[in-house]
Amino acid sequence: MRMIVQELILEGQGAQLVIQNMGMEQMNLTLHAKERRNQSDRTVLFPGGQGRHLTNPELIAEKRRLENEKKEKELAKERRKAAKANKKALKQQLEERWKEVCHAHDAAVAAWEIECLRLKGIETATKDLPKKPKRVLKKSLVEKKAAGESDEEESESSDDD
Repeated sequence: MRMIVQELILEGQGAQLVIQNMGMEQMNLTLHAKERRNQSDRTVLFPGGQGRHLTNPELIAEKRRLENEKKEKELAKERRKAAKANKKALKQQLEERWKEVCHAHDAAVAAWEIECLRLKGIETATKDLPKKPKRVLKKSLVEKKAAGESDEEESESSDDD
């Protein structure tokens, strides 16, 4: 009986050590990630905290490389900002064009309804009534803008119908 109890105690202690080890490994990973993330360009220039002559050609080349990387990052940031503004402007133009298309379609449907009422008044067969005008899909407007068609080409093609 005494052996069984002692084995259970040892088993519990071993399990506790495994869990503690897992926690320590996770804490070490987190700590090292935080330390590595906060390295500045100065720590890159002076690895290991050792001093160097500032006229050393390798140090000068490393400093120029770091400055170039910083400029590249700033340029990339500006390009992303400009692309985002351009995309927003295109989206706004598309929304305005979509509203125009919707208003034109509503006007065409109203004219169609009046025409149908007039034709029904003179007793035209239902099968001979004109078909209801279809609205352009928003997807097709996006594809036209992506293909680079101008608004003049779209208006000329709609006048021919």
